[in-house]
Amino acid sequence: YDVLPDEAGARRLADALARGEVAAVALASGSAVRSLVDRVGPVLAARAALVTIGATTSAAVRAHGLAVAAESRAPDAESFAQAVATAVGRARDGGSPSA
Repeated sequence: YDVLPDEAGARRLADALARGEVAAVALASGSAVRSLVDRVGPVLAARAALVTIGATTSAAVRAHGLAVAAESRAPDAESFAQAVATAVGRARDGGSPSA
């Protein structure tokens, strides 16, 4: 598959991250991690809870010097959604995005 950049979307995401409006970013591949960091930079990316679909994607997050807030227990939609919900709950309870 190809990953095609969405520059307008990246600008909207960067603006929302800068305003603190993004609780979590769900990442399902290493290429998604690279795209996030390339488009918004590591400082803004770190302002949201970074949630991954599994160990390989978590390794890509950490390779960029970022913290993983939650990792899906299994690479399926239900587990991934639960990991996102967990990370968002922590953020809403006043925890750091990468708690």
